[in-house]
Amino acid sequence: MSREPRAQRLAEVVRESTEGLTRRLAELPQGRVTRVSIARFRGEWEDGQYEFTEVVELDGFLVSGPSTVDEITRRYGFGSVRVTAYGFDPPGLRWEVLLPNPLR
Repeated sequence: MSREPRAQRLAEVVRESTEGLTRRLAELPQGRVTRVSIARFRGEWEDGQYEFTEVVELDGFLVSGPSTVDEITRRYGFGSVRVTAYGFDPPGLRWEVLLPNPLR
């Protein structure tokens, strides 16, 4: 397993709308802790044959059930973001989405 920092290829990230993010947040499991991590999407850059995402990691917060887009915009404001949901029980990535169009 490599521990080197790695830029994420643009094709590896699911693009989502605000409505799709709303649905995903509403479906987070009740009674199970999830970390919702937020990164500001700054754009794309190309290196040879690949395009990569340029993001700035902001922070995150814990929820133990469904959440809302309002929770994200209240904490981090409006804008284009990458949102990642990590589970603790069972541990691992629940999902990760990129919202290239600003949250509204």
